[in-house]
Amino acid sequence: MNEEESQRIETKDGITLYYKKILPIRELSGDEIKFLSSIHNPVMLWREEGTDYFYLAEPSLKSARGASVRFFICFLYDDLTEEEKDYYKDLIVDMPLTRSEVTKVYSNKPKTKKKRLFNKKEEK
Repeated sequence: MNEEESQRIETKDGITLYYKKILPIRELSGDEIKFLSSIHNPVMLWREEGTDYFYLAEPSLKSARGASVRFFICFLYDDLTEEEKDYYKDLIVDMPLTRSEVTKVYSNKPKTKKKRLFNKKEEK
């Protein structure tokens, strides 16, 4: 990793900001999004509660279409291949974030069936 790609850190208004390079999907065509999604996991910008800043986390499970959600989906610059970094260099954004790593929102743990407090009475 060269100096340009290393993560920049600043403090602003008492909040530590971690600058991370991202490729927003709002700048990409549908075919580019499908291709990149097939080889890279997209992430989503989530607003940090009580601030005007964002952090990166797993995308929402709910499939929502439209410009409002499209604005928040992106690919991590570090996940892109060298060719992709070069090809999309004009679309890369250096984003100030409140967390240094991608936050895991959902668990890999499978849901278990809830136990009933009362069992149904068996019919006679």
